[in-house]
Amino acid sequence: SLPTGMAALTGMANWQAETVVAAAGVDRVERFARVPNDPMYGQQWQWARTHAPEGWDINTGSPSVVVAVLDTGVDLDHPDLMSRIWMNTREIAGNGVDDDSNGYVDDARGWDFADGDADPNPEVVAGDLGATHGTHCAGLVGAATNNGTGVAGYDWSCRIMALRGGDSSGILRSAAVEGIQYAADNGADVINMSFGGGPGSYSEVYDAAISYAHD
Repeated sequence: SLPTGMAALTGMANWQAETVVAAAGVDRVERFARVPNDPMYGQQWQWARTHAPEGWDINTGSPSVVVAVLDTGVDLDHPDLMSRIWMNTREIAGNGVDDDSNGYVDDARGWDFADGDADPNPEVVAGDLGATHGTHCAGLVGAATNNGTGVAGYDWSCRIMALRGGDSSGILRSAAVEGIQYAADNGADVINMSFGGGPGSYSEVYDAAISYAHD
């Protein structure tokens, strides 16, 4: 302990100068790395590998961040995602009118660029788990976290812009390009696209769309 009124750094310097101690430091309570209470958290191998808990000690995310998930669709009613879904507040759902004049009628909760409608839910066929890919990706990005339900997501508060570009057979290139443009025009900060065409699939159209989004 230090004399009353003596600053900790002063006392440390004095002790070390007088060789009373080999080293001195401020005693404090060390906090555990922040770990959410989602029951399936322990089954998610990626957190330790990416040092997510250390990051969550600094910041757990923000509702001002919008992540567009351009994929096979997102289950809008999933219990770990429904509170995270981005809402187009300029659009009135179900009135058959393009209220915000962005070229998409009733896109209150995203868009399906494969079918050209306002329902970005996946088209799930019995036995086809591939259709859930988009929902899975959305959960990794931003599942509601520390809510005692399901899994954890990287960003505990972000909003997921649900954009469907195809199904388990693949994402239509034209749908992907249109989805990139939509995401950029409607305020997405990040666009997640977990697909690729392999060798020889380079496209100037993709380049143009990505440059547009970046600009």
